Parts: sequence; structure tokens; C-alpha cells
Amino acid sequence: MKSCYPVMMTKDVQKSAGFYQRFFGFEPVFDAGWYISLKHSKGQELAFIDASHESVPPEYQHQAAGFILNIEVDNVDDVYEKFVGEKWGILVPLETNEYGQHHFIISDPNNILVDIITMVEGS
Repeated sequence: MKSCYPVMMTKDVQKSAGFYQRFFGFEPVFDAGWYISLKHSKGQELAFIDASHESVPPEYQHQAAGFILNIEVDNVDDVYEKFVGEKWGILVPLETNEYGQHHFIISDPNNILVDIITMVEGS
């Protein structure tokens, strides 16, 4: 296998990609307008496709749903403050759970849940 990454179907490819660029430092590596592939400097990849594009089978042409995207960061407190400062809706406030995650959950522009995590030492 050479790579494996999620491609999320969306109604607004530019807005979706822009969110991950702005808040998480992804950079575009391919942009066809209807499809954008992003890559982070640490190697993670993520892509977006217009849900109504002809390459998507008609019966599946709807926004992505039903999953949570986990993003592990060095300092979740800093990222949390950035979202709070932007008045972004926080669905699960910053907390430390019993299984070793200091995290919070938001919804991205596609209503995909994004769980932003820093692992707690000793977990």
C-alpha cells in the first residue's frame, strides 16, 4: 500500500478544505476545484470531493456523515482557545476522560464531528 486517507464528500469543497488549512495547518497538494487533496507537514492526508460530482455514484451523492475524525495535537488547550476565540460552537467542552484523552469535540463545516485530542501522560 502506498497511501490511505479519507476523502469526504461535501457541498462546499473550498470551505471544507479551508477549515482544515486554517485550524490544523494542512496545505493543498492538488486542487481541481471539485476535489482538493490536503497534506500536513507531518504526513497526514485528507481530501474533499464535491458530493454532486459525476465521479460519485448518484445514489451516494450526499455529504459525508456518520463518523468522527480524530486529530491528535501537541497541545489541545491552545487549539481549544483558538476555537473559543473564533466563537466556534464547541459540542463537547475541554475535558480529560478516564481513558487518557484531554480533548474537546466540534463540528466542521460539513457537520463532521472532529475530536481534538492530546493524550495524557501515563495513559
